[in-house]
Amino acid sequence: MPKPKPSTITILGVDPGTRRMGFGWIEFDACEPDRLVARGCGVIEPEGRLSLDRRLAAILGELEAIFAERRPAKLVIENVFLSKSVSSAFVLGESRGVVLAVAGKYEAEVLQVATKTAKKAVTGRGDSDKEEVRVVLDRLLHLGGELAKLPLDASDGLALAYQGWREHVTQHMATKMATKTATKNGATL
Repeated sequence: MPKPKPSTITILGVDPGTRRMGFGWIEFDACEPDRLVARGCGVIEPEGRLSLDRRLAAILGELEAIFAERRPAKLVIENVFLSKSVSSAFVLGESRGVVLAVAGKYEAEVLQVATKTAKKAVTGRGDSDKEEVRVVLDRLLHLGGELAKLPLDASDGLALAYQGWREHVTQHMATKMATKTATKNGATL
């Protein structure tokens, strides 16, 4: 009897913005979650002269194409943070709304994380700067310097996906340990 095909899980990370939105996706086998592969990252950058509603529409179209092609099981998005400007916070919220709506349409699980949490997952420190995150992430994912060729927003999106993967692995290991302990004690789950 042939082995069943491994189940691939795709996690998409998105660093929201209306001028430039970073994204990155990671894939791994559900049975071997420690073997992850960075499949890509980039930025969605609508024309700067467009009005906000047109930029959001452009972002919506590009995000839907990414979701349709990749079918991520999970979306990891930067959580709301306090901004220096109230109007900037509102615009960022509108951008996040577009991302969350697309995730809902494609039935992706949503994980909202703080920027510091994603930075800590990559570098071990929540106060790392964007360049340090990019360098460490490039090394962790064996990308051979490719991230340096892209805007920092792209590596921010990939860092969010990496955080989603780390959380998945943590949950997977906890479930395995609980099952092992329950089985050892004669319980069934």
